Amino acid sequence: MNSPDFLERLRSRIQRDGLLTPGAKVIVGVSGGADSTALLHALHQVSRDENTGYRLHVAHLNHQLRGAESDDDAAFVSALADSLQLPCTIETCDLRAESESQRSSLEDIARRARLRFFDDMCKSTGANHVALAHHADDQVETVLHRFMRGTGVRGLSGMSAKRPLSKSSRIQIIRPLLEFSRQEILEFIESAGLSYRHDSSNTSRDHTRNRIRHDLLPQLEASFNPQVREAILRLAQQSRWTNEYLRDTSQSELKRAILEQTPSSVALDRKHVARLPMIIQTGVLRLAFESIGMRERRLTFRHVADLAEAVASPDARNRFSLPDGVDVRFDRNRITLSRGAKNSKDTRTAVQSESIS
Repeated sequence: MNSPDFLERLRSRIQRDGLLTPGAKVIVGVSGGADSTALLHALHQVSRDENTGYRLHVAHLNHQLRGAESDDDAAFVSALADSLQLPCTIETCDLRAESESQRSSLEDIARRARLRFFDDMCKSTGANHVALAHHADDQVETVLHRFMRGTGVRGLSGMSAKRPLSKSSRIQIIRPLLEFSRQEILEFIESAGLSYRHDSSNTSRDHTRNRIRHDLLPQLEASFNPQVREAILRLAQQSRWTNEYLRDTSQSELKRAILEQTPSSVALDRKHVARLPMIIQTGVLRLAFESIGMRERRLTFRHVADLAEAVASPDARNRFSLPDGVDVRFDRNRITLSRGAKNSKDTRTAVQSESIS
């Protein structure tokens, strides 16, 4: 894809999906790789349009995971920003040390570090948008990865083109390249005569995402369906439509079901919840947990399945202890969710119930 066609498609996508408004201040996450380099150059070109005027600020977080190679990436990004006469912020963090001290995976620590970095960048610059370079092939890998780990309709939706940095944040993460394939991005890079950095860790089979990219997807294309990527992208789109409908319906039913509510507790009409279709019933419960501050990642399918089973037993009176200090009590006519319990169970175990006299 040549530069003019690529840029015109990008303009159309930004306008169609309402990703940016004229004059928007945008933090552009740039690793130095092909995708983020293409995104930065393309946004820089589009920002020159008379009716856009986007104000770009380059951001790079050096994870220090690849030694001198990581430092060279940072230097490349700094030089790239200078060549485009754009402001640039580069920060360094020691992910390995943080991972060991918190006993968390490098992947999880890296994700949280990036979110903190982008949040700080937006606060210091007054930006309301963070542009990331995820593309259609990343979307395919994301959906497959989630499917293999176990997920529902929302997980099969893949990444959103636009979403809040956090639930209550005014900052929006945008993905302008989400409908572009990796091949189209490389063609744009070549057409524009751009250079970029190569991340050696992308070839390692130690990471699940890399095995999906280099082994699983080529095997699926060769042995099962040459258009498997397009099929997965269609599945993701249909899942997004389904998820939007289910969430809207669940929100409406939650409003009808609420009997009492405080910042740390919510009481629901048990009979109303029990009458709902199971898919909406579980959606109502998930939203109710969100309303009292329970982190979505801490609520497993098994938790929701056990709770739904209790809802369907009107004569039972059960109490459940969940992660994040959440306590759920089932009485004859109400379900009470409260946050602040001290003896919550680990997320890896199913919810345990006990009879209450």
